[in-house]
Amino acid sequence: MPTITEDASRDALLWIKKAYDAGLFPKDFAKYSQTVDLIRGGKSGGTSQSMNHAWVTGSKIREVVPTADYMPITYLQNAEGEKYTPSGSPYYGVYLIPKKVSEAKVKKILEFFDYAYGKEGNELATYGIEGVDYTVENGRKIPTPQAAKDQVGDGNMNNLIHLISDDMSIGAVGMPEDVYNRNVEIVNERKQIKTPNPGNELYSEAYNKYYPEISKKVSDMRTKVIIGKDTIENYDKLIEQLRSDPTLKQVADEMTEAYHKKMERK
Repeated sequence: MPTITEDASRDALLWIKKAYDAGLFPKDFAKYSQTVDLIRGGKSGGTSQSMNHAWVTGSKIREVVPTADYMPITYLQNAEGEKYTPSGSPYYGVYLIPKKVSEAKVKKILEFFDYAYGKEGNELATYGIEGVDYTVENGRKIPTPQAAKDQVGDGNMNNLIHLISDDMSIGAVGMPEDVYNRNVEIVNERKQIKTPNPGNELYSEAYNKYYPEISKKVSDMRTKVIIGKDTIENYDKLIEQLRSDPTLKQVADEMTEAYHKKMERK
């Protein structure tokens, strides 16, 4: 069942609009780069980022206020006391090699990724060379001034070869041990609460063909309602149309079939 047509999605939209009208969201909240600028300028009290990026983003504030900290929350909780922590996808984007690339070059590209996604290659991209770009203290890698000159660390080469693991999401170059240990505790608690997404790992041709456009249409309408450029009544009309949209029904049917096949394999 598509969550975008559920009444709970409408309730969430109205909650966000209420918060926006109260001034709790920046006027250009839909532009992520501008929200990051607000954070770094010390003009925002909260955001949506991974733990390691929260530490890195907060570094600009700590230059002015050394004790500044973006404290990761463990979960969200509704009025009924139900706790929620989302489950992420087991992948992080894809790389595509054009057909016109020669076989020899493809093999070289794959050879690079084989090394880059191994422990040695990934640590080289993230931390640099031991004794040059970082030192090891109590098992933690501490960057040297040379690290900035060599452009190693979070947000540089490791964006290209980003390993999906707890540690890569929890830690960051230069993060103090007490902050790292706090993040570990929060993640371990999240794992006890996490809300699974049964749609993960399912394949549907109709989903790939139709859903991105449907989702964008709904997302654009939500943004317009939140900032006051459209009405909740027009949003309701759009959702009502989608509930009888044959393409969305096809998406739901194919995803349901894929889900049952997945469960049968288990």
